[in-house]
Amino acid sequence: MNRLRSISVIALIIVVQLFFVMQFTLRPVNLAKIPYRQARRAAAMTALSHDQTPENKAAVLQELQLASHHTAVRQYTFTGVVFAALLSFEGVIVYLGKKHEGKIKEVA
Repeated sequence: MNRLRSISVIALIIVVQLFFVMQFTLRPVNLAKIPYRQARRAAAMTALSHDQTPENKAAVLQELQLASHHTAVRQYTFTGVVFAALLSFEGVIVYLGKKHEGKIKEVA
């Protein structure tokens, strides 16, 4: 029963950490201001503003999708790195805590 309680506490800590990491790393982004392919996106938007053809609309949508994909990959990669760093830090703390706990039992 005690092992089940510790596993559920660890799972709860991981879920809460994942929630907070996602809140701080996944921010809404204005796709028009992303530097990735900004010149091409601006050219497509300018062409759409002058001539609203289906080809120009498709070009703008494609550029926005590419910018969205680029941003999502960067944000999810950063989220994964931060989450992995937190889990590694917790692993080190747990290891050192158990090691220190063993030394305390030896002294007593």
